[in-house]
Amino acid sequence: MDSAGTSGLPYGVEDYKPNVEMLMERLIPLSQMESIVGFKKSKIYALIDEGNFPKPIKVGRNSRWRSSEIEAWIESVASRTVV
Repeated sequence: MDSAGTSGLPYGVEDYKPNVEMLMERLIPLSQMESIVGFKKSKIYALIDEGNFPKPIKVGRNSRWRSSEIEAWIESVASRTVV
């Protein structure tokens, strides 16, 4: 038998399961970011400058945020909030 498994695919490939969360990653524009976190542009960028908010990635001249990083930031803030 050569380097292929019983399915005809290389070893390990038949066991590949895509990470659904990674496939669903979205890039969120500033206008949506303001709605999601409830802050205006100036507050978002102030938090970024303080190191307290995820940095955006640039797509051309536009800023976009990875949805996974924003979800993690929201969880982090929520876990620090005293009820």
